[in-house]
Formats: sequence, structure tokens, C-alpha cells
Amino acid sequence: MAKETDGSTCEWSRGVIYGHKACKKLVAIFQLIVDDRRPRREKRGSKDKKDMMNILLKVEDENGRKLNDEEIIDVLVMYLNAGHESSGHITMWATYFLQKHPEFFKKANAEQEAIVKNRPSEQHGLTLKEIRNMDYLSKAIDETLHLVTFSFVVGLP
Repeated sequence: MAKETDGSTCEWSRGVIYGHKACKKLVAIFQLIVDDRRPRREKRGSKDKKDMMNILLKVEDENGRKLNDEEIIDVLVMYLNAGHESSGHITMWATYFLQKHPEFFKKANAEQEAIVKNRPSEQHGLTLKEIRNMDYLSKAIDETLHLVTFSFVVGLP
């Protein structure tokens, strides 16, 4: 059963997760995962797979203190938000730059139209092969990453 926290995770990320109710649900889900993993990890020991959750359950500071549930959940929420925000910001900047430079937008658009034109009419959505064939768009995104560093996006010095 999910434990109640003091709410600091939700207070900290309220603007990022778009509402207190959604944050409480996310924290409850993460708490269920921690509650499930902790006893399994203690039972299996070092035989358990090395994923982020197991590393967070194992890590100790210089005094031998392990992270408590709330600290683990704070880290998980932070990584979830960081991944979402950085991808979203780079997508926004790539869109901005393509709109600002119509000649590059036309090339990217032509590439997309050629991919769609060459696929079966009954196909819905993109395949991994089609995504890999988006050479020009991939280069536009790479160039965006060169122009707009992550620290600029999040406002770090």
C-alpha cells in the first residue's frame, strides 16, 4: 500500500506535472514500485538487475545511510521531468528554427512527403525504418542541439 508523504515532491513539481492531483497519482505509483522492489531486492541481493530503481535502493552516503522512499521518488520525478522537458524544448526550438528559415523547412517537408508517398496506403503511423530515413530532419535536429544547448534551454549559467 502506498505511503503518505509530506507532499514535498508534489509541491516541488506542481507546475511541471500540471496539477496536484496528477502529482499525487504519480507519487503513489512510484511508491507502489518502491514497495514492490525493496523486499525483492533485499531477498535477491546483488543478483538483481542493475536498473535505476535498484541503484537508488542500494546507494548509501558516506555514513552508510540509504535513501528513504521520498528521496527515491523525488529523484524519479526529477528524471522523468528532465527527460520530458529537454525533449520538448528541443522539439520546440527545432520547429522555431525551421519556421524561421523557410528554405530548410521546405527541404524537411519534402523529405517527409516523399516518405509518406512511398509507403502502403493502408499503413498508419511511422515505422522505425521511415524514421531512420529522415536524414535531413535528423540533421536539422542535430543542428538545433548545437545551437541551443540544454543549459540555455533550462536557464543555467
